[in-house]
Amino acid sequence: MSALRPLLPALALPLVLAAGCAPAAVPAPGTAPAGLPAPLVTPLERAGHERLTRHDELVAFVDELAARSDRITRRSLGRSVEGREIPYLEISDGNFGADPDKVRVLIFAQQHGNEPSGKEAALALLRDIGQGAHAGAFGHVDLLLVPSVNPDGGERHERRNAADVDLNRSHLVLNGHEVRLLRQLFHEWEPEVTLDVHEYGPWSPAWTRHGFVRLFDEMYGLPTNVNVPEGIRSLAADAFLPHIDDYLHERGFTHHEYLVGSPDYLRYSTSDINDGRQGLAILGTLGMILEGKGGRGPANDIERRAAGQLAALEGLLSFAAEQRDDIRRTVHAARQELREGATRDFVLVMDRARAEEPLRIPTLGVEQGADGNFVATDTVHAEIAAYHPGVVETVTTTLPEAYLIPGEERTLIALLREHRVEM
Repeated sequence: MSALRPLLPALALPLVLAAGCAPAAVPAPGTAPAGLPAPLVTPLERAGHERLTRHDELVAFVDELAARSDRITRRSLGRSVEGREIPYLEISDGNFGADPDKVRVLIFAQQHGNEPSGKEAALALLRDIGQGAHAGAFGHVDLLLVPSVNPDGGERHERRNAADVDLNRSHLVLNGHEVRLLRQLFHEWEPEVTLDVHEYGPWSPAWTRHGFVRLFDEMYGLPTNVNVPEGIRSLAADAFLPHIDDYLHERGFTHHEYLVGSPDYLRYSTSDINDGRQGLAILGTLGMILEGKGGRGPANDIERRAAGQLAALEGLLSFAAEQRDDIRRTVHAARQELREGATRDFVLVMDRARAEEPLRIPTLGVEQGADGNFVATDTVHAEIAAYHPGVVETVTTTLPEAYLIPGEERTLIALLREHRVEM
């Protein structure tokens, strides 16, 4: 028999030409005057935003970045189910992880292969960092960035990985190969802040049949599982949410806390700990999810989609740098309580509580054309009565001092070891 106890694992100007003068030549993307380094251009930009970045282009681009920037170090998680390398970047002023006063942030994108704008935004963020942008943040933040967790799905524009696993439902049972690699990175560095980047489908039939299309460019989802330490949930709701809302609106992008469902039943997103947000938040992490507005096709409106995601990533970086002391204090206090076993009551089952007042949000109205397709009309305000924002406890248990697991339960013991549970 093995005794177990939970243990926490050890972010157009006008042109005036003189008579007889020809206009100056406009340099092609990625070129520069003689003697100057060529500006960094993402694969998406190089393709004129007409097609998505292929995985071989992603790998070549991060290699170029690492070669040109002292702030960026290129690493590898390993290889996907089909053998594609999964690169990640360590970004820091100085030695990554060496400064105990910095806050560590882990951002990972494209767990779902058919949600590409997060990957494109991650590469755009790297481009900017490689050219010296956001320099002030990295005196306070060490950033881990995984542009594409699921390159196999990304190449086929499919949600699941090559083994038909939904990676964003794999963070509890760890049946997704690429998730296991990602979790190893988390356990290696124990970042205080994590962000899982996705896209949502605004043209869902569940909304169009009511005459609406969701219009928010970005939606951040917070840790909502009530077992996540209260200090972390409060930090997300009371400090981060107003920060990112203001940050995005100032830059021309709409934002709302992540809504899931339809006008028939609307709530904030899952409280299950099997996804990349709650699965890390439950370990005492400021873990969040980002959902950018998807297109009506893989590359439809990708320039705008990627720009919105980029602004949302920049907003997270600015928050982490500005609030590093509060983040570290809150997260480390929560982790210490977890290590000491201070939590005795654990909520096993949760439900949703309906609001007394309907939710009123701006949407796009839609009409069905003669060809059967829906087209957007003007902005309208939807009033949704079936709005369930609250999470309530329905079944709670008291945690024991330890658990006894039969030694022959090798599969369970192996899973517990992957989760770094002390035995």
